[in-house]
Amino acid sequence: MNLLRPTTKRALVVYAHPDPASFTAAARDRAIAALEGRGAEVEMIDLYAEGFDPSLTADEHRHHLDAERTETSATGGPDSVMVRHGELLRWCDTLVIVYPTWWSAQPAILKGWFDRVWTDGVAWDLPHGANRIRPLLRNVRRIVVITAHGSGRLTNLVEGRVGKRTVGRGLRAMCHPLARTQWRACYDMDRNSPAERERFLRRLDRL
Repeated sequence: MNLLRPTTKRALVVYAHPDPASFTAAARDRAIAALEGRGAEVEMIDLYAEGFDPSLTADEHRHHLDAERTETSATGGPDSVMVRHGELLRWCDTLVIVYPTWWSAQPAILKGWFDRVWTDGVAWDLPHGANRIRPLLRNVRRIVVITAHGSGRLTNLVEGRVGKRTVGRGLRAMCHPLARTQWRACYDMDRNSPAERERFLRRLDRL
């Protein structure tokens, strides 16, 4: 990764699925191929493959508003994983999040990534004396979510689209004020056909 070299697009793909042979993995691969085919520089974070720990520790919570807060590893030194993930967030202009929807929202490992990486000094800060946080990820101008649901569209509408609100109302607020969000969901995974799944993947090429 070259943090200084200018490119047309700098895309960070964050992927969360434990099965490398899953449909979600196929969607990830299709998205990366489409981005690279259009000249984008792409970096990927594979949370399961990296063994990312989603648990916010008591120490992290205790110091989450410290002005000089620095992520530390279990050995007491800087946590290189957290530092790298924060650098990638500050580097990209396009964020692509690929995951299965479980219990109406993101998998726990991805939610934990939000908790531990979208932190003070990376995604936002709280100036001294202020009572509202200030967004820091002004570099991010586009968020794309690619997800799959076992249930149908109507069921997800009734459930309240929790995952969609987390991204559209939470993460987006930390990004550029004109950032666009795009949501692409493959519904009825428990019942749809291989042909329907392939049509969804082809639509990712155009997206």
